[in-house]
Amino acid sequence: MGLRTACIGQPACRLRLPKKKVVSQAFPIKILEAKSVYLDCDCRKEMAVSVPSALPELLDWGRYRLTPNRKEADLILLFSMNTYLGDYLTRDGPDKRPAVVDFTILTVIDAYTGEALWTDSKRWGYMLVGRASRDLTHEFRLAVGEQVKKWTLNDVLSCASSPAYTAFAHLTSEQALAEREFEVARKVNTSDLTVASPNAPDFCKRAELVVGPDNRILGFEVLLTAAQNCGAGRDH
Repeated sequence: MGLRTACIGQPACRLRLPKKKVVSQAFPIKILEAKSVYLDCDCRKEMAVSVPSALPELLDWGRYRLTPNRKEADLILLFSMNTYLGDYLTRDGPDKRPAVVDFTILTVIDAYTGEALWTDSKRWGYMLVGRASRDLTHEFRLAVGEQVKKWTLNDVLSCASSPAYTAFAHLTSEQALAEREFEVARKVNTSDLTVASPNAPDFCKRAELVVGPDNRILGFEVLLTAAQNCGAGRDH
């Protein structure tokens, strides 16, 4: 499946795009690009059930690879009873603040910098920590899914100005196939070409070059990954 994203050098070419209002990206790009997560908690008192309660939701989601080593993770999902202070990578030992389980807080942390990227909480008391942890994880899942849909639409549009593909403007099929910096191949039973560019944004890595009747490239069509197709049509 593809999204027609650009008509290179063709003023009259119509773009085949959904008629949807463009919105600003509300989520940090690091959350959307992350591949792996590490689960952690301030596990004093009733908070000890937070990670095992959240785990089934993450496994069902399947978006991120879970790792037992935080140094191998892109994101840290921290469950706590106290507000995160931004000190995950710098603090000396466990949280020493009073252990009063009034809130269950989920903070999504950049594993490389310790920056808080996203947070939400439930004030459900110590008896409902397990339920709160599951619900917070599910809400994070829904929020990411909504942002993935917007990212798939809005950011893919920026592929039109990517130097990785504008370089093909007006080239013939033969000239495009001769480009050594790109993996260009001819599609079976069609005049169009496929191309992979290591220099394009993540959401533009693979595309089809659209060849016009004059054998010159007039546009390209981004090929979404299976995960992006899923995110574009479902609230995952």
